[in-house]
Amino acid sequence: MTCKPGEIVGIPFPYSNLTSKKRRPVLVITTPDRHGDFVGLAVTSVPTLESAVPIEENSMAKGRLPGASWVRCDKMFTLGQNIVARNYGKLKDDVFLQIVSRLCNYLGCPGF
Repeated sequence: MTCKPGEIVGIPFPYSNLTSKKRRPVLVITTPDRHGDFVGLAVTSVPTLESAVPIEENSMAKGRLPGASWVRCDKMFTLGQNIVARNYGKLKDDVFLQIVSRLCNYLGCPGF
């Protein structure tokens, strides 16, 4: 499955005991590189105020998430698109840019 920035995809994450996995949503931030790796941010259903951006039903350009969600700018991963199990949909461009801006602010990028 090909991932594009702004899409929310489902990735199997292992439980801490590594005996099983649970599919979790991740926001794709970068275009996959030549190895198929991309940077993603965790999406959670746990209300999170600090370093997070809420995703509401009207935040999606297409598709939907099962419930109220927050994109966590403080939980970043490098993942392989070969493990993507599902595509939940795509954020509206303005919402995606708001998240990228919040991420850059969190990381201390110059100019933000």
